[in-house]
Amino acid sequence: GDCYLAEGKQSEAAKLYRLVITTFPDTDGARLARLRLAESGVAEGRVLVDGLASGDARLGDIKLYEELAAGKGPMAQRAKVRIGLWYYWRRDYLKAAEQLRQVMTKETLPTDLSETCRYAIAESLYRQTKACYTQGRFSDAVKLYGYWGKWFEGGQRAEAFYYLAESFRRVHLPEDALKLFVKAQPGPWREDRRMETLYGLGLVRL
Repeated sequence: GDCYLAEGKQSEAAKLYRLVITTFPDTDGARLARLRLAESGVAEGRVLVDGLASGDARLGDIKLYEELAAGKGPMAQRAKVRIGLWYYWRRDYLKAAEQLRQVMTKETLPTDLSETCRYAIAESLYRQTKACYTQGRFSDAVKLYGYWGKWFEGGQRAEAFYYLAESFRRVHLPEDALKLFVKAQPGPWREDRRMETLYGLGLVRL
């Protein structure tokens, strides 16, 4: 099944996975086959997270993930991560972040899953913060950072700190805003947003 999947022959792969499930129902092979069917052949890690954000990838049935997550071992761990990514795909960013944080704090994960979780949490928080900022819900953005704090650090989005810094500035918390503006400076920025960051820094220093 995995060979067919690697060759892009999803229909043939699905037939073999279903055969394993019906022939050997209560085995690790059957549980792995269910996971493969649920995944629908999408990639792991940051490729998956970024693909979901751009609409280039899709996740399968969450019920299959929940069934697998009720078990133990590596496949259960992957299923729990997939549940978080499923919420991310549905743009339920806070639920995604909470699910993935629970997995990270309660499970001993292999490096690839740990990195995927950390990246996806930060990406979820970035998107939630951006939504708060663009909708003028500055107090909500401030509360979000107060609750999640260090979890913002796992991503590549310096822009998240810009939205946070501006939100802190708008609710008249200049000292916190200054620290976040400093965090927002590194990274590949559009020139207009980089100048906005520097302008914001100037405002809180006045």
